[in-house]
Amino acid sequence: MFTIRHAQFLLGTLYIVAAIALFTPWFVPSLAFTHVLLILSLALLVWAQKPQKGWFSFAWRLVASAGIGFLLELKGIQTGRLFGDYVFLETLGWKLWGVPLLMGGLWAMFPLMAVNLVPAGVVSPLHRAVSASVLLAVFDILLERSASYVHWWQFVGGVVTIDNTIGWLVTGFCTAFLLVPAVPSVDVHPRNPLALPLFLCLGLYFSAAFVVQFLVP
Repeated sequence: MFTIRHAQFLLGTLYIVAAIALFTPWFVPSLAFTHVLLILSLALLVWAQKPQKGWFSFAWRLVASAGIGFLLELKGIQTGRLFGDYVFLETLGWKLWGVPLLMGGLWAMFPLMAVNLVPAGVVSPLHRAVSASVLLAVFDILLERSASYVHWWQFVGGVVTIDNTIGWLVTGFCTAFLLVPAVPSVDVHPRNPLALPLFLCLGLYFSAAFVVQFLVP
């Protein structure tokens, strides 16, 4: 029987392998599996979730979160006003109107992970959504330092502007606020047991990508 421990071990192993691959000649070929790893991460995170108001409420909110994220990314690349002036690269897979379809999945996974990591004592839906959006904006600081190196996206001129942080705060808040009613507070129910491991795995991967940029000529 597949258990939470198995899922934690699987995620940890895969992300460690992916991080190590960044330092090897297999770096570029390994990027072809990035979208598979991210889809698996989302699937396991959803599998481990115990919704507060039933699976139907959780499912439509998760799908709506993905849709909102995708549409805001679409507005972002078309106007350059929400996240800055950037383009998506090839690693995230198939694109629709210049935005990888997987970005919808990431804007379901990231806020779901962040809402689960809101600390105990923060119980108001508004405060939980704000806390999750701030966590995502802080996480994005590391992500943006590595995103172009792992071929996710690239900013024109290589400059990440304040618009990007604002965009992550706005999008993070909108998607988190949508998910909060379906995700129980840690004061009511234990948090998703894969939220913290996934956050740490992503942190490990992007930290490795940040470091390797300075080691490879």
